[in-house]
Amino acid sequence: ARDAEVASLREKLRNEQYSETIKRINLLTANNFVDDRFYLLLAIAFDRLKQNDEVIYAAGQAIAVAPQDARPYVLRGGAYLN
Repeated sequence: ARDAEVASLREKLRNEQYSETIKRINLLTANNFVDDRFYLLLAIAFDRLKQNDEVIYAAGQAIAVAPQDARPYVLRGGAYLN
């Protein structure tokens, strides 16, 4: 179920449905349906919307749960520079 949800969220990002992606992740996490990948997807959505403070926070969460993934570090660094 989590893989299908992540695939659905990635499709929303590809279709530039950033606000819908954020709403869906917030709904899932509010109902205790959590996946480490959600934080990275959340950071990506906020990045596309140019919401730098939210990118920094979501990327920090992504780093906390998956420190080996370089992508949230790049997103967070970019947000600090903007």
